[in-house]
Amino acid sequence: MNIAKYDRRHRVIRLRMILSMHAAMVLTLAAGVGACLSGCSHIIKRGQSPDSESMQFNEGVEQPTYIGDVAGATGLEKLTVEGIGLVDDLDGTGSEPAPSSQRDYLIDEIKTHDVENAADLLESPDISMVTIAAQIPAGARKGDRFDLYVKCMPKSKTTSLEGGYLLQARLKPMMTTSRTVEMGHNFAIGQGRVLVNRLFDSRDESFNLVNGIIPGGGVVVKDRETGLRLIDTARSVHNTTSMARAVNARFTARVDDSPEGVANPTNDRALQILIPEEYRNNIGRYFHVILNIVFVESAEQRINRLELLERQLLDPATSSISAIRLEAIGQDAIGALKRGLRSDDFQVQFHAAQALAYMSDNSGVEVLAKAIEFEPAFRWHGLTAMASIHDNVSEKALISLFDARSAEARYGSFRALRESMPGSPFADGDFVNREFMLHSLSTTSTPMVHFSRARIPEIVLFGAEQRFNENLLFIDRGITIRSAGKDRVELIKYSATSGTKKLACSSLVADVIRNAAALGLDYGDLLKLVKDAVTSHATDMNLVINAVPQLSRSYRAGAQPGESGESGEMEGEMEGELSNNYVPEEMPEMFDDKPAAESDTLPEKTSKGIFGKFGRSKNP
Repeated sequence: MNIAKYDRRHRVIRLRMILSMHAAMVLTLAAGVGACLSGCSHIIKRGQSPDSESMQFNEGVEQPTYIGDVAGATGLEKLTVEGIGLVDDLDGTGSEPAPSSQRDYLIDEIKTHDVENAADLLESPDISMVTIAAQIPAGARKGDRFDLYVKCMPKSKTTSLEGGYLLQARLKPMMTTSRTVEMGHNFAIGQGRVLVNRLFDSRDESFNLVNGIIPGGGVVVKDRETGLRLIDTARSVHNTTSMARAVNARFTARVDDSPEGVANPTNDRALQILIPEEYRNNIGRYFHVILNIVFVESAEQRINRLELLERQLLDPATSSISAIRLEAIGQDAIGALKRGLRSDDFQVQFHAAQALAYMSDNSGVEVLAKAIEFEPAFRWHGLTAMASIHDNVSEKALISLFDARSAEARYGSFRALRESMPGSPFADGDFVNREFMLHSLSTTSTPMVHFSRARIPEIVLFGAEQRFNENLLFIDRGITIRSAGKDRVELIKYSATSGTKKLACSSLVADVIRNAAALGLDYGDLLKLVKDAVTSHATDMNLVINAVPQLSRSYRAGAQPGESGESGEMEGEMEGELSNNYVPEEMPEMFDDKPAAESDTLPEKTSKGIFGKFGRSKNP
């Protein structure tokens, strides 16, 4: 036996245990705060949303003073954090890192966990040093999750990160010089299973094996604040106090289970702004609404302005800004918005329905559902608005969209349902191997299986009765999965140390996935299994990867739903025809996942508990 190799492996296992215990303690602290501030971290691409074309809405419309005339939003940028970490479980494809400031930093990090001979650990071929990069969204709170992007160093001899697991690493604002690595304050920790880019990119370039993503692998440990800042000529305690009074008359947020005003003046030019749950999926819109609150207005002026805004709402050219300003008024504007739903112009209907949704009014649900299904330019906005409504009307509408023609509409509606109605049995699923979620939905449309590649590792089966057929044969790294006759599948795992293990199950896709995971296949392996089955015609279902709505689509004025954008049978990457231009993209807010659960004990079956405990389980 190679004693040195055995000793290294023993110390790696010890390091894992230390990191896992430390991670659990961090998450216990984070979850304690998260219990008071439950929600999810969200941020949109600024400047791509029709709602975010500009925050200067106030020229030439009315005379009253809007908050946006004298103040702007702060804290809406993303915070870039970085780290250096170890990826384990590489089965001989790793390498020892060359001398560098990054290596020195990593060794110092390992030493903080009382691991002896830290430098020797890096000699293992089952380990690779990686750099980690991520962006923490605006408004993120302790316990919120975000994606990590990992890659090997430029001169690394590591050949593949496939199947690797990033051990816990601290993430901070970082600057690397020629001699040292300088770090800012700790904002997050991260760990998890690496999904290499090759899973999503059919090109056979080597860099696709040493770059990857860890969906939801980062956990925020420090809240990010948002607020308002007055221009120099308007700064005064009187103005910040008046603004806070006007904002708090419109919005409240729950703090320690009690409603409180969202605005808190901190000095003569700044206010801290909390984010209500109904806007947690769309922080950008929330601040647009706040900037269009009038903070100096008489009762007569308010009545006259309501009448003017209703006329402007019915004009497609001004309906978007008018809906925002009516939303800023609040309950007194609901009547005008409902009358907007009766317009002959779909754009007017949509803007009215969207504003009503954020005011917890379901009158426009039918309009939103039509936009989600047929109008790609409005799809993201419709899904996000629907996610803010928490009632049976929106639940029923979202469930009906599981059978839509568009893959984006189908998967997006599922995610919106989980946001709006987390207790719905239609959003429930199984937390498999404590690594990914599996959902089986009863649908009547074209069978489809959806894999996410960001925010949360999950497999969603649209059609619970989907099966593999007699053509099924998958062989990969000591695993064989094959048809064993009609409606039966055999799974075999070969191991030099533990011998051969066999399982048998039905040919239902969900059953095969569960049994394959029991034999040690991870999320990336299962994606390869399904891709191979589609390519070899071992299934009739469509494979779709990351079918998320985009924010850059345009709407043609006067068009009816479906006339201004795509109208294909299925949108997204499917049937093995994967994108050849995979770039880590920013997901819309709606597809961020929930923060860590309030307990460090995971239930066996939950729709919210995938990240309930920050730890890992070893595959059998």
